[in-house]
Amino acid sequence: MYYGIGKSTSPVTVNENGIWTTDISSDLLGTDVKVAAIQTLNGMSSVTSDPVSFTLVKNLEAPVITVPANGATNVEASPTIAGTGRTSAVVNVSDGTNTILSTTVNSDNTWSGVVSTPLSSGRSYTITASQTLGTTVSSSSSEVTFTTRSE
Repeated sequence: MYYGIGKSTSPVTVNENGIWTTDISSDLLGTDVKVAAIQTLNGMSSVTSDPVSFTLVKNLEAPVITVPANGATNVEASPTIAGTGRTSAVVNVSDGTNTILSTTVNSDNTWSGVVSTPLSSGRSYTITASQTLGTTVSSSSSEVTFTTRSE
């Protein structure tokens, strides 16, 4: 398999199910990767496959929650929660037990959403967020604690 310009992996063998795998050193790659393969059997080689492009996520940092502010009080029962993250990642905000918001990071690295199921009034919540890009999941953000408005 070939990747990048002039880089290739060691030859690999196709298994009985017609599947092959190989590892690529991520130290040699940028974030935008293009790969192609050539099959060789009995000294005869195929044409190069059409290239496949993908984005390599080397380090997916935790998203940041900016709204509500840590320690905020008198927060609405259906608050807007917002922050920053990696463009196109899916951010999931959790109250420790349940996912209370799921949204996608915009091209300007911001995200926001309104909690769809109202939170209990007069209660303290501690939330965290993580983000997923492809199959890579970040660690959790710093905790943000806030108290909803009493009715």
